[in-house]
Amino acid sequence: MKSIKFLAVAGILAGLSINSGVAYAKRNQRDGFNFGTSIRMITNNDRSFADSVSNVDATTKSSSQSYNPFVGYSTGLLNLGLTAHVESTDTTTTEHQKTTGQVIDRQSSSDIKGTSVFGRFLFGKVMFFELGMGIYKQKITVNNEYSNNSGSGSFSGNSTSYTLDTAGPGYHMGGGLELPIADGFFFTTSYLVRIFQLRDISDGSFGNKLAYQQKRELTFGIEHYLN
Repeated sequence: MKSIKFLAVAGILAGLSINSGVAYAKRNQRDGFNFGTSIRMITNNDRSFADSVSNVDATTKSSSQSYNPFVGYSTGLLNLGLTAHVESTDTTTTEHQKTTGQVIDRQSSSDIKGTSVFGRFLFGKVMFFELGMGIYKQKITVNNEYSNNSGSGSFSGNSTSYTLDTAGPGYHMGGGLELPIADGFFFTTSYLVRIFQLRDISDGSFGNKLAYQQKRELTFGIEHYLN
């Protein structure tokens, strides 16, 4: 009788173990069509004080957000697909020249949009290495306001503004983790290096080189596998 009870309990435990293993394996499966997005947000508030060289007090506030939606197809070892990069940055800078009394208020905004093909090499159950290349476009708008206060009641000022449109090729590479949650959903985190070179396109054609940018990004996001 004791033997029968022991075998019954052992059978139940074995069944639960097998079912939980199958459930985890299914949850951990990284193949088939997949989609998701990652997010990065940064806020800065910097201040510098006048010294014997610059004699300028400056305050800079900036905020930046980027989103990277993607769609791909995975064989379980290699995930190939398309990804977009959408980034916006707003910066406000105030500079006060202590000797002349001049104040410069500068507001700038930068919008970057890019599209890339990418490949992810999947390994170690939850890790991946990613490499991609594509095209990027950036629009920068800058507004400057100059004011002078002599301290004797007189005041003068003027303003300038300009816009730059640029575009060029770029690539990104890095690695990260895809941690299973449930029902094909994964929490993702990655560290990427993004490099692109921009040329002037204000007149509708590629002109002179204007910028070379290299960004290091730590992102977090969500992903879903349709398996």
